[in-house]
Amino acid sequence: MQPRRHPPGAPAPDASPPLPAAPDSAGAAARQALLLFHDDSSLAVARAFADLLVARDWVPTLVRFLAESDDTTRLSDRQLALGLGPYGPAPTMHARTVADPAFLDRFAIVASAKFPALYRCLWRWRGWRFRRRPVFVGFFPGLELRPEIGFRLRASVDILCLVTEADRHAYSATPLTTRPTHQRTLRLHPRLIRAGQPGRMAQGPCRRIVFFTQSVVPASLEGRRHVATLLLEIAHTHPDAEVVVKLRHRVEENRHHAHVERYGYEALLAEMAPAPPANLTIADGPMESVLDADLAITCSSTAGMETLAEGIPTLFFLDFPGAEGEALTAPMRRVLQGSGLLADRQAILELEQRAPAPAWRDAVLSSDADLDALLSAVAAFRAKPPAPPPSPLGPLAPALAHAEQRLRSAISRTRRMIRRLR
Repeated sequence: MQPRRHPPGAPAPDASPPLPAAPDSAGAAARQALLLFHDDSSLAVARAFADLLVARDWVPTLVRFLAESDDTTRLSDRQLALGLGPYGPAPTMHARTVADPAFLDRFAIVASAKFPALYRCLWRWRGWRFRRRPVFVGFFPGLELRPEIGFRLRASVDILCLVTEADRHAYSATPLTTRPTHQRTLRLHPRLIRAGQPGRMAQGPCRRIVFFTQSVVPASLEGRRHVATLLLEIAHTHPDAEVVVKLRHRVEENRHHAHVERYGYEALLAEMAPAPPANLTIADGPMESVLDADLAITCSSTAGMETLAEGIPTLFFLDFPGAEGEALTAPMRRVLQGSGLLADRQAILELEQRAPAPAWRDAVLSSDADLDALLSAVAAFRAKPPAPPPSPLGPLAPALAHAEQRLRSAISRTRRMIRRLR
């Protein structure tokens, strides 16, 4: 029998990962949480949620899963080390392993911003058989500008954590046949919990300005060159300030991400003549390394919401050439409507420090009360687990769910091969 292959270039799944032992009592698993991740955005959510859980005396276990259809690793060693921080190294496991009920029985919470596709098959076929099932908590990777697809991918979880109040209304109005009757919807994003009162929003000298890049906004070369030129103007206009371009990833990373960056700012700035001034620098470290900024600027990035949650004045710039013809501009304008944070070129050059409108801030950012609501909902589910709906396929359901996912994986691999041959 041939051993099952794992994606070339990816680490072999750990046969003996340092995971919590199977509980010998209900209480042993009461505060164990499994946090699954697959790429950089789901890792960022897992890390942030782990920090929140540790502060509430939970024990998080971060596990990287490999999907059956993957043919390459989605995270570099550098991204893993930076993203995991004190929670690393994390075991790497196949999707089928992290879907095994015997493995999941040891956790009270199973949470992710991107669950394995196999989970959706098991939910659809009602193919899980647990001794005492965990509570499945679904997050979103960040701001959802077109959330309908994300709704469908997470519709079967027990507790769905939406990002904004607008997302909650949109989800309630979306017909989804896979939504369980016991499902709870809350508003929480682990990266967007407000850090106390926004006291740093007051006016003050801007000694450090950080621009957060986004992979596909702007999407065009013309738009990205326009933004790069604006960054140069900021550096020249304010020579005593440090202007930092915070990259999401390096050039060789995220090449298989859903949103691939075609025109990186590091390369665009290197092409500029004359060369950028010394006070314009590039950073590719962790998010926390730039949270001492006096002003944050971005076009369309969840990082901009994260800086707001940290109390850092933040401006959003959508006045680049061709913006109105790009797919994500209008949705981003809707998200920012009423915030007071949309800025034109002049406001950017003058380094305006604005506070978001309180009503808008409260409808977009999360709070400790939202985390309390989530943990209370988890406790209620664990105290009285919902009865599993009977599967019309009975004992055949798990096998059919796995067969469906293998078929989907084969189709996905075939499509990628065809694209490479063209």
